[in-house]
Amino acid sequence: MHLKLAHRGHQGIEKTKSLLRSKVWFPNMNKMVMAETNTIIPCQAATLKTSTNPIMCSELPLGNLDLDFGGPFPNGKYTLVIIDEYSRYPLNETVVYELKNIFMKCGLQKCIKIDNGPPMNGTLFSQFLKSLGIKHRKIMPCCPQANGTVERFMRTLGKAIKTSIISQKKWEDNIDEFLMSYRTTSHTTTKATSASL
Repeated sequence: MHLKLAHRGHQGIEKTKSLLRSKVWFPNMNKMVMAETNTIIPCQAATLKTSTNPIMCSELPLGNLDLDFGGPFPNGKYTLVIIDEYSRYPLNETVVYELKNIFMKCGLQKCIKIDNGPPMNGTLFSQFLKSLGIKHRKIMPCCPQANGTVERFMRTLGKAIKTSIISQKKWEDNIDEFLMSYRTTSHTTTKATSASL
């Protein structure tokens, strides 16, 4: 029962083990997690098998956000995904003007790192950030890995959506469950939950 609850967000082996360890312990837990996650067909079907060379990591900065657009999703819409670089706390919003609401909830940030997508290249967006005293940091063109925090989260989010679709569930309803699970599971880099940070 604990295994099924811990794997409910379909976050993978390491995050499932981390979530379990934060609540319970039992003999052969690691082996049981491996067996459980490797037998979930939607997870296996949605997991990308890729291998890339590691990128040099920078310090975990306070007050920096990474932004990117995700999608199109099965409903044809895109979403604005924002990750706090320090806590790895994901915010998932549907429109750009929600950025003001995020600043109201989380406070102003020092820097926003984005790719070179058209929605973020406009003069209005740059002026908006400048008026708030926020540095507008663009990553190198054709190198999405440079915005790795948000790109990695997009891959995890995409897997959660694919898993829902393969399981014949409404993916829109599962996003909140996925975010709750993600935010309350220790991150492998920070060793803490993004919600606590």
